[in-house]
Amino acid sequence: MEESWFESDGVVSRLATKGKDFSEQDKSALRKKQLEFLAWCSQRIVTRHSRGQIELSTTPFYHPIFP
Repeated sequence: MEESWFESDGVVSRLATKGKDFSEQDKSALRKKQLEFLAWCSQRIVTRHSRGQIELSTTPFYHPIFP
C-alpha cells in the first residue's frame, strides 16, 4: 500500500491502526482500496508510457539463463 494512503485515507489508516483481528468487512474494504491503488498506479504508468517518459519491459521469473 502506498505510504501516503496511511495518512490520507480513512479506511487504510483505521485498518493499519487496528493491526489484527480483522473482520470480513475489514478485509473487503482493504481489498477495495488495493484495487483502487492498482488502478491509480496503472493509470500513471499508461500515461507516462504514452508520453514517452518510461519504457516497459518484463523478464520471466523462471528465465533459462538465471542460475
